[in-house]
Amino acid sequence: MEHFDLLRYAADVLQTMHLRYFVTGSTATIVYGEVRFTNDIDLVQNRLDLGYINKWASTLGVAEIWDMARTSS
Repeated sequence: MEHFDLLRYAADVLQTMHLRYFVTGSTATIVYGEVRFTNDIDLVQNRLDLGYINKWASTLGVAEIWDMARTSS
């Protein structure tokens, strides 16, 4: 999956869940015309309710990975 396809997919999931978010970091600077060469996407979501995060991880298909990351700390 290409970088912007992944961003579009994640944004669609957040919008489907009616969650407010914004794009930041190098992805945002690319949109404004400055080329960056990173492979990450920085999304900030303003509702840090664990239930919503769990639902988002499940919708993205990464619930198992999220559970491992959450319980390992």
